[in-house]
Amino acid sequence: MTMNNAASSGADGKSGATSWLKDGRMLAILSAAGIGLLLVLLLIRGACATPFSDEFYFYKLYASAKQGAIDVNEIFRPHFGHVYVLLKSWLWLVVHYKLDWRVSMYLQAGFIALTALLLSRYSMPRIAPKLRVYVAVAIALALGSPRQFENLYMAMQVSAAVMVFFACAAFYAVAKYSETEKDRYAMLAIACAFLSFISTGGGLMAFVLVLASLLLIAKTNKLRIVIVAAGAAFLLIVASYMRSALEAGPMPSLLTAKNFLIYFPAFFANALYSFTERGDDVRSICFGVAILAGAAYAVQATWQEKEKHVLGYLLIGFGLASCLAIAYARLKSGIWQPNAPRYYPSAVTLVIGALLLFARKQNKDHSRLALLIVVLVVVSFSKSYRKEWRSAPDRYAYFNSSHVNLCSGKDEGLAFMGNVKTDSDLKVLRDVFCTDEQKRMLESQPVLLEIGPTQTSKGMPFNQQPDGQSALWATTENCEHSCTLVFADVELPVLANATGTVVTTNVPPELFNSSGEKVVYIKNTRSNKKSRTVVFQVN
Repeated sequence: MTMNNAASSGADGKSGATSWLKDGRMLAILSAAGIGLLLVLLLIRGACATPFSDEFYFYKLYASAKQGAIDVNEIFRPHFGHVYVLLKSWLWLVVHYKLDWRVSMYLQAGFIALTALLLSRYSMPRIAPKLRVYVAVAIALALGSPRQFENLYMAMQVSAAVMVFFACAAFYAVAKYSETEKDRYAMLAIACAFLSFISTGGGLMAFVLVLASLLLIAKTNKLRIVIVAAGAAFLLIVASYMRSALEAGPMPSLLTAKNFLIYFPAFFANALYSFTERGDDVRSICFGVAILAGAAYAVQATWQEKEKHVLGYLLIGFGLASCLAIAYARLKSGIWQPNAPRYYPSAVTLVIGALLLFARKQNKDHSRLALLIVVLVVVSFSKSYRKEWRSAPDRYAYFNSSHVNLCSGKDEGLAFMGNVKTDSDLKVLRDVFCTDEQKRMLESQPVLLEIGPTQTSKGMPFNQQPDGQSALWATTENCEHSCTLVFADVELPVLANATGTVVTTNVPPELFNSSGEKVVYIKNTRSNKKSRTVVFQVN
């Protein structure tokens, strides 16, 4: 190699590296990796391997997974109108292979990072270089905001992260088809939209948007036929799933024109900040109106070059369609939840879409608006992350206490909602989520070896303690925790030694104020199993 060639090769390498930096690929990777790391740090502080809320409803799936049987009907069965095929398939694998329940929470962080990478990677080369670092950071922070804290600590909410990822992948493919007119991008868009649809309910909006947009911009009849066929299949699937949802009994409704109109600004205010818990106060509504007005202006300002802004339009459309569906479903069910953390991922897509539209326009006013959105996102993220960082240990303590309650045989304080408190459900859940030692304690038969003293005279204190109370001791087995001593049909709390071989209790005077044989036994409060009985004689 000559010196000139070597110099040329070095220059090309340097040019390639510079280009890689200039077009924003490195920014996209760094911002996505950064948000993934920040979410993982939160999960380390707050995540607990216990089921929560709707995860209790999937006990039949867990039972089949424990047995190694694939229950197709259960996997495809709708849950309150949601299509959870991907989620249920994943949870089946988690239970069958005995993975830590938190793996789904960490996987959620990964999908959020991938979504940030996808949107940033597509957008960076297409926006003003001076805005790239700000936009890349804002996209990552918006997608990974702890304002969706309810999602972060629920294993099943990985479905929301997967849905948003595949929705954004579908929108990306539609945008690429608009630019290149290559059918493979249209096929990719349909496939990703379908995966979004079978992830969770919000994917339905993505699928409809993708099919509608492709039908509008399709260049060949062949592609139009494929789109119509996909739409027909989609309608059949939706009809079968919605039938079960519509069969639910009548519920109290909040569906009025006024509530519907308030729901929209309250929903989108939640993407950045809500001033009250309900989100229907004047400040939240005004803030939400300003966000909607900004998105409308972004669309209007870029419409003359609409072919260049397909991704931004689809993100905004997805946010609006999601709000429409959620508002109708929640209000019809009598539930007011415009700023529920679980709906944050759907609301924030509108903000990201507006940001991408403003950042791509080459004028100062739109650049300033893009920077304003960046500032709002950064402030919102900083505030919510700081708050969540402080409260994460408390969340862990709450979930851990729920886990202890579940594995202690209790049927209250288990962090679930709804009517899933039957013994058969909880037995399956304990079999899945409790350790072998916890299950052994739940199922163990307490053994009563002997008691002392064995008799006293009517009204006469026995084994009297310094405080004057009468004490009874018993030697036992399998009574390390959660045992009581039953004396004459009255359960008495006990103190046990470290191995559970000796327990003691104070016996109230009224229990030996009458003559006769008093039946004594040990009861395991977790399993409700009882030991053999012995007699304490009162002469």
